[in-house]
Amino acid sequence: VVARSEALVEPRTTVMSDDGKSLYVVDYHPGTLVKLRTGNLKTIQDKYLGYHPIGVTYDDATDKLWVAGYGGSVWVLKDK
Repeated sequence: VVARSEALVEPRTTVMSDDGKSLYVVDYHPGTLVKLRTGNLKTIQDKYLGYHPIGVTYDDATDKLWVAGYGGSVWVLKDK
Protein backbone atom coordinates (compact mmCIF):
# COMPACT_ATOMS: atom_id res chain seq x y z
CA VAL A 1 0.00 0.00 0.00
CA VAL A 2 1.46 3.33 -1.07
CA ALA A 3 -1.57 5.54 -0.37
CA ARG A 4 -4.95 5.29 1.29
CA SER A 5 -8.01 7.53 1.35
CA GLU A 6 -9.88 7.66 4.63
CA ALA A 7 -12.60 9.86 3.10
CA LEU A 8 -14.58 6.99 1.57
CA VAL A 9 -17.26 4.91 3.27
CA GLU A 10 -18.31 2.27 0.70
CA PRO A 11 -16.33 2.89 -2.50
CA ARG A 12 -17.52 1.03 -5.59
CA THR A 13 -16.36 1.93 -9.09
CA THR A 14 -13.40 4.17 -9.88
CA VAL A 15 -12.19 5.85 -13.03
CA MET A 16 -9.13 8.00 -13.63
CA SER A 17 -9.07 11.23 -15.59
CA ASP A 18 -7.24 11.11 -18.91
CA ASP A 19 -4.37 13.25 -17.57
CA GLY A 20 -3.93 10.93 -14.56
CA LYS A 21 -4.25 13.74 -12.00
CA SER A 22 -7.70 12.86 -10.63
CA LEU A 23 -9.47 9.70 -9.55
CA TYR A 24 -13.27 9.63 -9.41
CA VAL A 25 -14.84 7.21 -6.94
CA VAL A 26 -18.50 6.32 -6.54
CA ASP A 27 -19.21 6.03 -2.81
CA TYR A 28 -22.27 3.78 -2.55
CA HIS A 29 -23.37 4.97 0.86
CA PRO A 30 -23.56 8.00 1.48
CA GLY A 31 -24.44 8.34 -2.23
CA THR A 32 -21.65 10.58 -3.43
CA LEU A 33 -19.15 10.94 -6.24
CA VAL A 34 -15.74 11.85 -4.85
CA LYS A 35 -12.87 13.39 -6.81
CA LEU A 36 -9.45 12.56 -5.36
CA ARG A 37 -6.00 13.92 -6.23
CA THR A 38 -3.98 10.90 -7.39
CA GLY A 39 -0.73 12.18 -5.87
CA ASN A 40 -1.95 11.91 -2.27
CA LEU A 41 -5.59 10.66 -2.48
CA LYS A 42 -6.88 13.83 -0.81
CA THR A 43 -10.43 14.87 -1.60
CA ILE A 44 -10.64 17.67 -4.16
CA GLN A 45 -14.42 17.67 -4.48
CA ASP A 46 -17.44 15.60 -3.55
CA LYS A 47 -20.98 15.71 -4.89
CA TYR A 48 -24.06 14.18 -3.32
CA LEU A 49 -26.00 12.26 -5.98
CA GLY A 50 -28.63 10.31 -4.11
CA TYR A 51 -29.63 6.70 -3.82
CA HIS A 52 -26.76 4.22 -4.22
CA PRO A 53 -24.57 5.22 -7.16
CA ILE A 54 -22.67 2.14 -8.38
CA GLY A 55 -20.75 2.89 -11.57
CA VAL A 56 -18.83 5.76 -13.14
CA THR A 57 -17.07 6.45 -16.41
CA TYR A 58 -15.24 9.55 -17.63
CA ASP A 59 -15.46 11.01 -21.15
CA ASP A 60 -12.32 13.06 -21.72
CA ALA A 61 -13.60 14.60 -24.96
CA THR A 62 -16.49 16.32 -23.16
CA ASP A 63 -15.10 16.43 -19.58
CA LYS A 64 -18.26 14.67 -18.40
CA LEU A 65 -18.74 11.96 -15.82
CA TRP A 66 -21.52 9.43 -16.32
CA VAL A 67 -22.74 7.76 -13.14
CA ALA A 68 -25.27 4.92 -12.86
CA GLY A 69 -27.18 4.05 -9.73
CA TYR A 70 -29.67 1.58 -8.36
CA GLY A 71 -33.29 2.48 -8.93
CA GLY A 72 -32.62 3.39 -12.57
CA SER A 73 -30.79 6.64 -11.92
CA VAL A 74 -28.22 8.06 -14.32
CA TRP A 75 -26.38 11.29 -13.56
CA VAL A 76 -24.27 13.27 -16.03
CA LEU A 77 -21.87 15.74 -14.45
CA LYS A 78 -19.47 18.27 -15.94
CA ASP A 79 -15.97 17.94 -14.49
CA LYS A 80 -14.67 21.11 -12.84
